[in-house]
Amino acid sequence: MGNAHADFDAGLNAYKEEDFAKALAEWKPLAEQGDVQAQFYLGLIYGFGQGVEKDLVEAVRWWQLAAERGNIAAQSNLGFMYKYGNGVPQDIVLAYMWSKIAALGGATFAQQNLKVMSKEMTAADIEKAEQLAREWRESHPATSQPLGAAP
Repeated sequence: MGNAHADFDAGLNAYKEEDFAKALAEWKPLAEQGDVQAQFYLGLIYGFGQGVEKDLVEAVRWWQLAAERGNIAAQSNLGFMYKYGNGVPQDIVLAYMWSKIAALGGATFAQQNLKVMSKEMTAADIEKAEQLAREWRESHPATSQPLGAAP
Protein backbone atom coordinates (compact mmCIF):
# COMPACT_ATOMS: atom_id res chain seq x y z
CA MET A 1 0.00 0.00 0.00
CA GLY A 2 1.23 3.49 -0.80
CA ASN A 3 1.25 6.62 1.26
CA ALA A 4 -1.93 6.72 3.35
CA HIS A 5 -2.43 10.45 2.77
CA ALA A 6 -2.09 9.99 -1.00
CA ASP A 7 -4.53 7.05 -0.86
CA PHE A 8 -7.03 9.15 1.07
CA ASP A 9 -6.68 12.00 -1.42
CA ALA A 10 -7.12 9.58 -4.34
CA GLY A 11 -10.33 8.39 -2.68
CA LEU A 12 -11.51 11.96 -2.14
CA ASN A 13 -10.86 12.86 -5.78
CA ALA A 14 -12.76 9.75 -6.89
CA TYR A 15 -15.62 10.60 -4.51
CA LYS A 16 -15.85 14.15 -5.89
CA GLU A 17 -15.98 12.67 -9.40
CA GLU A 18 -18.72 10.28 -8.20
CA ASP A 19 -16.50 7.25 -8.81
CA PHE A 20 -17.73 5.70 -5.58
CA ALA A 21 -16.30 2.24 -6.32
CA LYS A 22 -12.80 3.70 -6.56
CA ALA A 23 -13.34 5.84 -3.45
CA LEU A 24 -14.49 2.76 -1.54
CA ALA A 25 -11.46 0.78 -2.76
CA GLU A 26 -9.09 3.55 -1.60
CA TRP A 27 -10.78 4.26 1.73
CA LYS A 28 -11.79 0.85 3.03
CA PRO A 29 -8.24 -0.36 3.79
CA LEU A 30 -7.47 2.98 5.42
CA ALA A 31 -10.67 2.88 7.47
CA GLU A 32 -9.91 -0.66 8.61
CA GLN A 33 -6.51 0.62 9.80
CA GLY A 34 -8.21 3.36 11.84
CA ASP A 35 -8.12 6.37 9.52
CA VAL A 36 -10.87 8.57 10.97
CA GLN A 37 -11.57 10.54 7.79
CA ALA A 38 -11.86 7.35 5.75
CA GLN A 39 -14.21 5.91 8.38
CA PHE A 40 -16.40 9.01 8.17
CA TYR A 41 -16.57 8.91 4.38
CA LEU A 42 -17.38 5.20 4.34
CA GLY A 43 -20.32 6.11 6.56
CA LEU A 44 -21.46 8.54 3.88
CA ILE A 45 -21.03 5.99 1.10
CA TYR A 46 -23.10 3.38 2.94
CA GLY A 47 -25.56 5.87 4.41
CA PHE A 48 -26.47 7.32 1.03
CA GLY A 49 -25.97 4.15 -1.01
CA GLN A 50 -23.29 5.72 -3.20
CA GLY A 51 -22.01 2.94 -5.45
CA VAL A 52 -23.18 0.32 -2.95
CA GLU A 53 -26.53 -0.80 -1.65
CA LYS A 54 -27.71 1.64 1.01
CA ASP A 55 -26.90 0.12 4.41
CA LEU A 56 -27.67 2.29 7.42
CA VAL A 57 -26.31 -0.29 9.86
CA GLU A 58 -22.96 -0.23 8.05
CA ALA A 59 -23.05 3.58 7.93
CA VAL A 60 -23.58 3.71 11.69
CA ARG A 61 -20.75 1.22 12.23
CA TRP A 62 -18.25 3.43 10.41
CA TRP A 63 -19.56 6.65 11.98
CA GLN A 64 -19.37 5.06 15.43
CA LEU A 65 -15.69 4.24 14.87
CA ALA A 66 -14.97 7.75 13.63
CA ALA A 67 -17.02 9.36 16.41
CA GLU A 68 -15.15 7.44 19.09
CA ARG A 69 -11.92 8.85 17.67
CA GLY A 70 -13.23 12.42 17.75
CA ASN A 71 -14.71 13.07 14.30
CA ILE A 72 -17.26 15.78 15.02
CA ALA A 73 -19.26 15.25 11.82
CA ALA A 74 -19.58 11.54 12.64
CA GLN A 75 -20.69 12.42 16.17
CA SER A 76 -23.35 14.72 14.77
CA ASN A 77 -24.48 12.06 12.29
CA LEU A 78 -24.78 9.50 15.09
CA GLY A 79 -27.01 11.91 16.99
CA PHE A 80 -29.28 12.11 13.95
CA MET A 81 -29.28 8.33 13.43
CA TYR A 82 -30.21 7.64 17.06
CA LYS A 83 -32.90 10.35 17.03
CA TYR A 84 -34.70 8.75 14.11
CA GLY A 85 -33.73 5.11 14.65
CA ASN A 86 -31.85 4.87 11.35
CA GLY A 87 -29.50 1.89 11.44
CA VAL A 88 -29.81 1.68 15.23
CA PRO A 89 -32.67 1.35 17.69
CA GLN A 90 -34.21 4.77 18.28
CA ASP A 91 -32.77 6.23 21.49
CA ILE A 92 -33.35 9.91 22.27
CA VAL A 93 -30.86 9.85 25.16
CA LEU A 94 -28.02 8.59 22.94
CA ALA A 95 -29.15 10.99 20.21
CA TYR A 96 -28.84 13.89 22.62
CA MET A 97 -25.53 12.60 24.00
CA TRP A 98 -23.84 12.38 20.57
CA SER A 99 -25.36 15.69 19.48
CA LYS A 100 -24.09 17.33 22.67
CA ILE A 101 -20.57 15.99 22.11
CA ALA A 102 -20.63 17.25 18.52
CA ALA A 103 -22.11 20.60 19.55
CA LEU A 104 -19.36 21.11 22.13
CA GLY A 105 -16.93 20.50 19.28
CA GLY A 106 -18.56 23.28 17.27
CA ALA A 107 -21.03 21.41 15.04
CA THR A 108 -23.81 23.91 14.30
CA PHE A 109 -26.22 21.26 13.02
CA ALA A 110 -25.84 19.35 16.29
CA GLN A 111 -26.49 22.54 18.27
CA GLN A 112 -29.75 23.00 16.38
CA ASN A 113 -30.69 19.35 16.98
CA LEU A 114 -30.17 19.80 20.72
CA LYS A 115 -32.71 22.63 20.81
CA VAL A 116 -35.29 20.51 19.00
CA MET A 117 -34.63 17.38 21.06
CA SER A 118 -34.72 19.19 24.39
CA LYS A 119 -38.36 20.12 23.69
CA GLU A 120 -39.19 16.43 23.16
CA MET A 121 -37.39 15.07 26.24
CA THR A 122 -38.00 14.89 29.96
CA ALA A 123 -35.65 16.75 32.28
CA ALA A 124 -34.44 13.38 33.61
CA ASP A 125 -33.58 12.16 30.10
CA ILE A 126 -31.73 15.39 29.32
CA GLU A 127 -29.72 15.09 32.55
CA LYS A 128 -28.91 11.45 31.77
CA ALA A 129 -27.74 12.40 28.26
CA GLU A 130 -25.71 15.35 29.58
CA GLN A 131 -24.04 13.02 32.10
CA LEU A 132 -23.22 10.47 29.38
CA ALA A 133 -21.72 13.25 27.25
CA ARG A 134 -19.60 14.48 30.18
CA GLU A 135 -18.40 10.95 30.90
CA TRP A 136 -17.54 10.38 27.24
CA ARG A 137 -15.58 13.63 27.02
CA GLU A 138 -13.72 12.87 30.25
CA SER A 139 -12.73 9.45 28.94
CA HIS A 140 -11.72 10.84 25.52
CA PRO A 141 -9.84 14.07 26.36
CA ALA A 142 -7.57 13.93 23.32
CA THR A 143 -10.55 13.65 20.97
CA SER A 144 -12.68 16.35 22.60
CA GLN A 145 -11.15 19.37 20.88
CA PRO A 146 -13.34 22.13 19.48
CA LEU A 147 -13.31 22.51 15.69
CA GLY A 148 -10.10 24.13 14.57
CA ALA A 149 -8.38 23.76 17.95
CA ALA A 150 -4.73 22.85 18.05
CA PRO A 151 -4.09 19.30 19.27
